[in-house]
Amino acid sequence: MKKLTSSCIILTICFVATIIGCKKSGIPVYHAPGVITQVGGCCPGCYCAAFYGGYYSIKFNGDTATSYTITNDLSKFGIDSSTKFPVKVIVNWQPDEAIKGGNNIIITQLKIIN
Repeated sequence: MKKLTSSCIILTICFVATIIGCKKSGIPVYHAPGVITQVGGCCPGCYCAAFYGGYYSIKFNGDTATSYTITNDLSKFGIDSSTKFPVKVIVNWQPDEAIKGGNNIIITQLKIIN
């Protein structure tokens, strides 16, 4: 009986230590470094901005041949038309499934590294 009790206590301590050790730190991890620029000939009120939902594009460091159109508002990340471009960033993103065709993405997290 004493051996069973000791084993249960040890297993409980291990379980609690594992739960405490696996707690997230709350610090976001960014995955994709790149450079954000304004789309040439496009402005916030123009047709292309209304069509894409934004007027910024990003080229990722590992894929400089492809430019991705950013379809969400970046003002919540501190980037707007008065920002000095190009802006070096690290981002998390996902494809914008609502817009068919093209390389349209939604930035979910952004950190400016200029």
